[in-house]
Amino acid sequence: MMKRMLALHKAAAKEREGCPDFIDLVLASELRDDDGEKLSDVNIRALRQRPLGLLNMFTAGTDTSTIIVEWALAELIKNSIIMKRLQSEMDAIIGQERILEEDDISNLPYLQAVCKEALRLHASTPLSTHTTPIEPLMYLLGILVHGFNWKMPKVEEIDLKETPGLVIPKAVPIKAFVTPRLASMAYF
Repeated sequence: MMKRMLALHKAAAKEREGCPDFIDLVLASELRDDDGEKLSDVNIRALRQRPLGLLNMFTAGTDTSTIIVEWALAELIKNSIIMKRLQSEMDAIIGQERILEEDDISNLPYLQAVCKEALRLHASTPLSTHTTPIEPLMYLLGILVHGFNWKMPKVEEIDLKETPGLVIPKAVPIKAFVTPRLASMAYF
């Protein structure tokens, strides 16, 4: 699979001329090891077999926000008192006639605290330095919590196990019933 991905990437290199991406830079690297050997396609493909493989490095940058939001939702569904308190804060500030807007976030200290706690409890990467931009997380989590009621199926429990890798998603995705909680005009 990596061999094919590298071949396709090389074939499309002209489209990125003047604006190379990470793979272009790795492929063009003139770095040599102690024996004078240059990085080859075989070396690059071998990266995928390492625990922190090439494929994980590419997905790490794109998945972190959604992973943290999923963790936060899992914690909120598991702790319904916190979910209700967060929804109450949002209803008091925003109401139920419209959806959350980015400008509302500065007036929602409990939402901010919930997002920070989610980042603390569930760093998106093993070596996370918490440099994940928090505003998009607060906005996305706020939209999901303010706009919908979340309920687990009676036979399901929330599994908080992690999947090992460069990014740390939940091992088992959330399965929940979602129902609208705002006035119907708020969704249009």
